[in-house]
Amino acid sequence: MMHHNFGWDLNGIIGKCVIKFREFADTNFENARFLLPLGEAGADGETRLRDHAGIEIRKDEGKVFVDGLAFGGPAEQLGIDWDWEIVEIEQAADRPPKELFFIPALLLVALIYLLQMRRKTRLEQGA
Repeated sequence: MMHHNFGWDLNGIIGKCVIKFREFADTNFENARFLLPLGEAGADGETRLRDHAGIEIRKDEGKVFVDGLAFGGPAEQLGIDWDWEIVEIEQAADRPPKELFFIPALLLVALIYLLQMRRKTRLEQGA
């Protein structure tokens, strides 16, 4: 997973992402993570959060807070509340398909097979 400390570059995130919030409950910090929809890439992060997740934000002293929630939206249904601080956004990291790793493994197996067959042939010739 890649982690974004809030720089609002959500353009590379398509579909859904995990957003970590910090709420203040009786002077204790409680962290919570929620899977929220962001829709297709294109618009800026603030617009995508508002349109797809139902979260309006405000920036205050370098921090980002929930300033409003769409009634019945995904964020409200998950229990996200006003004035929670958005701490970070996680997205799945871009990585090659797992099948790509089969190639070197199969090449290694083939190499071991060839070396063993050569060894077997030498042993048979020597006996």
